Amino acid sequence: MKRDFGHEDAGLATPDALDSIVKNFNIRSFLDTNQKRYVVGPKGSGKTLLLLRKAIDQRSKGDGICIPSDPRNPVDRLTAAQHVGKDFNYSISDNSESNLAWASVWKHAIFRSILHHFRNQLVSELGGDSHRSMGDSWLDEIEQSQWKSMRELLSRYVSDLTPVAKGPYYYYTEIGAKLDSARRGGLEILRKENLELENLIQMIRDPIYVFLDNLDDYYEREPELWFNSMYGQFRSVREISLSYRNIHVFTSIRQDVYEQFRDEMSLQYYDYIAKLIYTK
Repeated sequence: MKRDFGHEDAGLATPDALDSIVKNFNIRSFLDTNQKRYVVGPKGSGKTLLLLRKAIDQRSKGDGICIPSDPRNPVDRLTAAQHVGKDFNYSISDNSESNLAWASVWKHAIFRSILHHFRNQLVSELGGDSHRSMGDSWLDEIEQSQWKSMRELLSRYVSDLTPVAKGPYYYYTEIGAKLDSARRGGLEILRKENLELENLIQMIRDPIYVFLDNLDDYYEREPELWFNSMYGQFRSVREISLSYRNIHVFTSIRQDVYEQFRDEMSLQYYDYIAKLIYTK
């Protein structure tokens, strides 16, 4: 059986290659619906190619915001020469703590990217006087106090943002570098900020589609670090999917990494994955 795709060239796939994808049941489930969030397959099986196809198709529909927002790079990837978070990962070597810690990292990275893309909309919504109550004065005071608090919170997160919105991996790299220095103190701050970000993200009603490609090379260099990070990403994507019906995060995971995921939710994970299984 001849194969003319793989992890080396999928990011540079031609339109002909993207149009010639053969859709079996699992591939069709991933490309044609939003039920499957993870493409799972061996190295070189076409995970990146399918994720790229999904991202391009979703952009053509125009029914929501796609992240990354740059049409030239429809799928977000880690481009750093060395993976961040090595010292942080060592400091949280306990398995249960590691899963939760890395899930917090990924939630923060995804939320910050979404906030960056929607900052103008949120600033406009929170900046007006349309939220004044028409009832009792004490209710009016409470409501105004709450909106003032939200405006201050938003200002704190968007005051230093770059003009061009960044993808989740930009924030993932930034957070990882900080946690390598701050260790556990940084994790406590991160979790507190996640609660604040959730309050802001809940104000967004538009459909959001986030595309994350996990390159195999990082797993081969730092297998324990990358595994813990991917497990955290897996949990965070599922939790976001359950909490926010308008946020859809799609990602790729190596099959040998996925098969090591073991926790109380393992059986439910099958509902979220599309395994790449090919036959003649």
